[in-house]
Amino acid sequence: MRRTTRNYFISAVEENTDKLKFLSPTEADMAKLMDTDDIFIHYKDGYLQIDDDFLMSLNDMEFGLYAADGSLLYGKNSIIRETYQVKLSGSHVFSLDIVSGRYLIYDRRLSGKNFSELWIRGIAPLKETTSQLIDIAVYLAAFLPFLIIIILLCGYFAAKGIIRPIKKIEETTTSITDGNNLSLRISDTGGRDELAALSGNFNKMLDRLETSFEMEKRFASDASHELRTPVSVILAQAEFSLEKERQPEEYVDSLEVIKRQGKRMNQLIGNMLSYTRLEQRIDNYPFEKLDFSVLVSDLCSDMTPLRINDISLEYNVESGIMINGNAELLARMLQNLLENAYKYGRQGGNTKVILSLQGNNVKLLVEDDGIGIAEEQLEQIFDRFFRVSNKSSITGSGLGLSIVKKIVDMHGGNIDVSSREGLGTTFTITFSSIIR
Repeated sequence: MRRTTRNYFISAVEENTDKLKFLSPTEADMAKLMDTDDIFIHYKDGYLQIDDDFLMSLNDMEFGLYAADGSLLYGKNSIIRETYQVKLSGSHVFSLDIVSGRYLIYDRRLSGKNFSELWIRGIAPLKETTSQLIDIAVYLAAFLPFLIIIILLCGYFAAKGIIRPIKKIEETTTSITDGNNLSLRISDTGGRDELAALSGNFNKMLDRLETSFEMEKRFASDASHELRTPVSVILAQAEFSLEKERQPEEYVDSLEVIKRQGKRMNQLIGNMLSYTRLEQRIDNYPFEKLDFSVLVSDLCSDMTPLRINDISLEYNVESGIMINGNAELLARMLQNLLENAYKYGRQGGNTKVILSLQGNNVKLLVEDDGIGIAEEQLEQIFDRFFRVSNKSSITGSGLGLSIVKKIVDMHGGNIDVSSREGLGTTFTITFSSIIR
């Protein structure tokens, strides 16, 4: 099995661990009404909710949810008789030889309350040539670290005599790396040559890194996690389609999967770019005196006819409210809140927008009567890539409310959220200064 396919195999098992949720009987009854495509299995004193995105098979690989005794609760296993006696263990890939051939098996134990006795097992068949390649790769991997060490030692001694002129720069950069302290700067090298210019450029670079490194590191980690699933599925489907001649309907199915995942990636990347641009501060968005009342009224008027999920939109806007801000950002802020209300609102529900002037404060309320947010999740609602867990079938990038919070902060405002599960959510935005 090629390395990429092996990675897809492991990744698919890991992704399936995020597709499960334990619900009480009451919660399960409510979830069955909202998530009609999901699977519900009685387990212990409640139910396991299995997302309809749970992968049971991908190409020739099969995946399943197992109890601690090895019984299959949900999923596929075409060699279950042969694997039933194979103990669920660890989080490593191992091979199994049976009459029909060699198989790779990867077990992943779930963690958390009510999940400690559950496992996800993936099974992938190996062709004879692939098995031989894997055996060879194991032997090569054993010698690879020694080869790398030899190469590094040879390179070190060869380069030692060449790099002495930049020893001073090296010591400073090493101190920055070892101490994880980006406030350090490279001191003057005592000359006006290329090294002095190099030192100056390093210092300019560190000035920018010091203010943005932690932010970008967290963002990159979150983004890579979110993109991993669609990328893995797209690559796996492409490889499956190109592996051999297939029936037209199989090609259509693969393209449909690629299309869905591509749309998801496009939305995510678009929101990521918007958030990154916001992180680069206000210079990209000049402020001006604007009529906030007209902006809110126009946007609500444009969105009222949409009636997404048959949800009506009512708005009450006090006229003549002027603020100092950026019209593009403020429109994006309100649009994200309305899209959020449509997404999590109940069928045939109602959303209200109220803009008013209270003393020296401008208050904007966006209220829906949708599914609401659990109290323990309210503190996380503005975190990047966070999605409420009470309706996991709803797709999105998880950046919409983060962008809203960033826009409010850029305008010196404040945003609060109040919510009750099953009754709805209210977002209250306050801008403290206005232009009279």
